[in-house]
Amino acid sequence: MNSSSTAAAPSAPQASTSAGDAEKLAAWQADPMKGFEIGVWNGIHLWDTLMLAVDNGWAGRNAEGKVDELYNMILDLFEESK
Repeated sequence: MNSSSTAAAPSAPQASTSAGDAEKLAAWQADPMKGFEIGVWNGIHLWDTLMLAVDNGWAGRNAEGKVDELYNMILDLFEESK
């Protein structure tokens, strides 16, 4: 993944006890990077100060794009360190 790609929201599991939870867990165990991507996505989008800056235009032009770029840069750093 390079920093010029567009970030897409990973599909995080819903907090439930459905039969699909076991399938999601199995999928994450098969691909641990997917769980990491979801964690990074949630960490960025639950970062109140960052989202406040984006929502109020304090982050300058294309603030949403900058958030996506941050997401991609974090993933790239971890992929490069393998």
